[in-house]
Amino acid sequence: MDDQSTRGRAMRYYVGVDIGGSNIRTIFGTDTDILLKLVSPSRKTGPVDTVVLQVIEIIESGLKILHISKVDIFGIGTSSASPFVDEGTRIWTPNISGVGNDWKDIPYMKPLKEHFGDHLIYALANDCVSSVKAEQLFGAGQGYQNLVYVTISTGVGGGIIANNHLVEGKSRNAAHVGHLVVEKDGDQCGCGQRGCIESIASGKAIARRAYERGLTNPEGNRLTTKEVFDLYRQGNPTAQALIHETIEYLGMMFSGIISIADPELIIIGGSVFINNKDIILDRLVEYVMKNSFPAISKGVRFVESELKDFVGDLAGLSLIFPEEIIQSWQKLKPWTKTGFSIQEV
Repeated sequence: MDDQSTRGRAMRYYVGVDIGGSNIRTIFGTDTDILLKLVSPSRKTGPVDTVVLQVIEIIESGLKILHISKVDIFGIGTSSASPFVDEGTRIWTPNISGVGNDWKDIPYMKPLKEHFGDHLIYALANDCVSSVKAEQLFGAGQGYQNLVYVTISTGVGGGIIANNHLVEGKSRNAAHVGHLVVEKDGDQCGCGQRGCIESIASGKAIARRAYERGLTNPEGNRLTTKEVFDLYRQGNPTAQALIHETIEYLGMMFSGIISIADPELIIIGGSVFINNKDIILDRLVEYVMKNSFPAISKGVRFVESELKDFVGDLAGLSLIFPEEIIQSWQKLKPWTKTGFSIQEV
């Protein structure tokens, strides 16, 4: 692609926000580059509008650093932990709501628009829903119209694109695959249900279940998820049995996803998977193919996330980019460059 589509007009700026339980990450980009990334610990105390006020504060800080005005912004795309309520305009996530506060639903879209103006493009999506879009545009999903993205990390989540359309649902809560129940009367999940795959296969759940089975460090304390997998590699039978069981439960989830979404491609990301792909992937695929409807599962490919740690950075931006900027970023891959500034605020 040449730059004819961007010649003769003022520079446009794009803001991507990634709201997580631990941090809010905000990317400032142009037609061709990433200029700045700001990282700020998520605030969880104060009035119910604390989150959106923090996002506004972070964006204003970025504008000041870059010496630009809010009138220069083309759009703000937000990728957030969810679920959402009120037709997808408010956030109610167990990673933030009720964690040291009594927030039931967090206002987001309305205050954001009131502050920055109606001239901007705005978008809000679940973090994994926006991640599947990012993977389709810039990662392993390029060229596919029917794909699924699943993260296995601190939590478990997913996103679906069907016939080239992002599946969002009535309140933008589609593809909450981490809350598929795979075990009757299983462990309590943060969502209130029992037996969710997230309560079994997330990083936190693996560490907890290992402790419950007597795996501890020399001081008798809980192991990290990494240490559980280290024991697996060392041949510890308890760790191996636990991980094999976990993979089978994940296989149940993926078998269900295939039956529902009928994808060509399944992209898996998240630290638990990426750091342990050598243990998980082949066994997982074998289980899924043995325990799914062959007419649907035949030909489905399982691959690792290509964007990996960059997927959160690109998720919000992928929701607001015009087609010509998508093509520009596909060609230039600015997220792979090291020249942009990363600051904590």
